[in-house]
Amino acid sequence: MVVRAGWLAQVYGGEGPGRVCSVHHQAVKRLGNDLVVEAVSADDDIVEAVRYVPPAGAPARFVYGVQWHPEFHDPDAASLLSPQRLLAAFLDEARAKLSTGASSNAQTPSSTHSSTPSSI
Repeated sequence: MVVRAGWLAQVYGGEGPGRVCSVHHQAVKRLGNDLVVEAVSADDDIVEAVRYVPPAGAPARFVYGVQWHPEFHDPDAASLLSPQRLLAAFLDEARAKLSTGASSNAQTPSSTHSSTPSSI
């Protein structure tokens, strides 16, 4: 998978290649309104991650989707992107929403994310 600039790149420490547990039996054909692609499969260019970017004047909301299966990752497979890092960043966004009533809009992981990013 190739991670592009955005929230996912910040969660995992930068843009570039990363390995995930991906099983493609369906895929994004056409992006919905206000969604941007943040990762694609290196093998077949299938969209692996999307993020919502609200239009001007719309309220900020955290909306993020991945096409891979973090729940299938082998925790001992060091070559795969850590699903714990993705979960921790997601939970940080939820906590930020609860404490402030507003989303960070998924442009950067919340500052409470404690994992040290590594290059991908």
